[in-house]
Amino acid sequence: MERKRLFKVFPVMFLLFFLLLSSSFLAVAYAQINIDQFPRIDEIYFTIAYPEATAMSYARSGYLDTVIGMINPDNVEELEAGAEGIVLKPDGAGTYTEWTASEGANWECVDDGTVPDGDTTYVYSTTDGAMDSYSIEDPGVSGDIASVTIYAYARYENLSAPDSYDEADGIQFVLVQGTTINYSSTIVLSLSYPSIGSPDSATFTTNPATGEAWTWDEITALEVGYVHVARGSYTDKVVVTSIFIEVAYVPPGVYPWSISMNPGFHMCYLGINCRDYPPEPPEGKDYYPGAPYGYRGPDFELWPLNESDFRLALHYLIGCRKDEWISTLYRFINVRLDTTIPPANLFYYNRDIPPMPYDPEEAMNLLTALGWSNETGKWIHEPSGRELRPIYVLSPVEAPPSVALTDYCVASWNEFFGTTDTPGYHEGTSDEGKYFHNYPITFYDIIDYAWCNRDFDIYFLCWGLGRDPDYLYYFFHPDLDYWDGYNSPGLRTPNNELEDMLYAIEYWQFPEGTQAEVATNPEHPSYVGMTIDSVDEMKMLVDEVQWWLYYLVPYIPLYSRNYINAYRYGLTSWIESRGYGSHNSWTYGFMHWKDLSKTSFNMHVSGPINNLHPGWAESSYEWQVLDRIFDGFLAVDPFTHKDVNWAITGYEYELFNGTTPGGKYCDGS
Repeated sequence: MERKRLFKVFPVMFLLFFLLLSSSFLAVAYAQINIDQFPRIDEIYFTIAYPEATAMSYARSGYLDTVIGMINPDNVEELEAGAEGIVLKPDGAGTYTEWTASEGANWECVDDGTVPDGDTTYVYSTTDGAMDSYSIEDPGVSGDIASVTIYAYARYENLSAPDSYDEADGIQFVLVQGTTINYSSTIVLSLSYPSIGSPDSATFTTNPATGEAWTWDEITALEVGYVHVARGSYTDKVVVTSIFIEVAYVPPGVYPWSISMNPGFHMCYLGINCRDYPPEPPEGKDYYPGAPYGYRGPDFELWPLNESDFRLALHYLIGCRKDEWISTLYRFINVRLDTTIPPANLFYYNRDIPPMPYDPEEAMNLLTALGWSNETGKWIHEPSGRELRPIYVLSPVEAPPSVALTDYCVASWNEFFGTTDTPGYHEGTSDEGKYFHNYPITFYDIIDYAWCNRDFDIYFLCWGLGRDPDYLYYFFHPDLDYWDGYNSPGLRTPNNELEDMLYAIEYWQFPEGTQAEVATNPEHPSYVGMTIDSVDEMKMLVDEVQWWLYYLVPYIPLYSRNYINAYRYGLTSWIESRGYGSHNSWTYGFMHWKDLSKTSFNMHVSGPINNLHPGWAESSYEWQVLDRIFDGFLAVDPFTHKDVNWAITGYEYELFNGTTPGGKYCDGS
């Protein structure tokens, strides 16, 4: 059988190849680099800043002769990280004084700022269109202004006819600049003031009188106020106890960040034990103790989780509910996932697979077909007479949001399955008497129980993935179902149908040279007699495997993570890549300051650097530095994820049998 691939490489720079082999020379050479020795025309320089060590400077070749485009990403948000805010209160009467003061001058009744005094001092109006405006304090600061926000604590009193319904009145904020008045949208008031810390507000990121960025002279001359807006048949009484503005600005020397966000090669999921029984530990190994369900051993039946339709019913009972859960817990950081290959994988992601719906009716149909009934108030498998056993769900206690998301899933299952009065169901927990319960334990305990003992029911964890789909083989093929192997669910299919496809994904051929008929759905392609000779054929195979895993449910995918990178305002031309984010080699080849007089930028290394010898460096922090120095023979196109030649002009590969003269396989043969 063909066992290996041999690459023939035609390098552009043999010197680079030999320097890579002569790593001792490299370590000395780069340790002695002085940035001033290099011309600043053909190089892009940056400083690697590490907070607990002296900053080190390196030169980086700029890829400028092979520019793929100076790209400024479309999906960048300019955030006001580092911006400060200054609160300015009324300090005098403005052009308009049409409201009535509770006492003294109008502006003195509303100058409480962020801590209003309620009905101690206030102004009020009972006239539609009445306007009050006030001059404000001098800011006394400088910097770039990001926005101006007006805040007020206001309420209304119902003056309409008794027992009649009428629309509540409101206010519009006004900005008075000479003869120009700009209005906010109408703010509908309540019968009581807003709670402290949550005043009504309107934000202006630019000066509406000019359409340009605010200036400090404009802030100094500004008058702020409000106008009474009657919204119904009767005009109510509107009361304001405080008004102030907040100017968000960036002080000199502090700049906003540009945020680059891209979908990542990432999957968080619920793993389900698909085996009939937990495997026995191999010779010389003992079960890791301490599981919340105790020692169950190789005679314990994992049923009904070993039935794919039961697992599919569990997925139907989560479905689109996870949209709201993920939004609540993570906001924009994570996005829903329904397949074992995330959408960031541009080529292999199967776009035809629909999002799993929340469908308790379909879940009930599946359970009924399996013989389950809850007519007695308990979930009984009628063919066997057995009650649904307690299901233990494990989540990593080190990650509270992961625990919370698992809680949502468990609550959704318990909402459907209800309770039982049978003893022994999660006693002493918040889910006592229910069929499912989430047990937060340490990450390493989950690893021990799910990958070593392989005695578990369901767990929550995450994988960082890559562009190649061969991880599907490692996650789900029986060859990887061993103590501390990658295959935690222990999935099996009749006639090895899925297993043959997984094998082909890893080895580009079906096992023993055979091609089993694996397509049971006539809508999907058949692989009878097929050989995998191209990535397009591999794409067809991987698409089919995703369908199988969607319905067999060894994993319930929950979400994929967005990769977020931050760059100082003024930097431009970073390269965004789905799956990788913008923290990639292309970015550090093309990124530069808009101000071309600047010739370096800082990159943060978030951990210790102990060794920069390329043959001995181990940590990701050390390679974060070395990766900025060394180039590879091949690179990954950031947009298509295809291999592209980099330090080589081309290569050939051939498959062969046997070994090279004098060579041996790992088993010694």
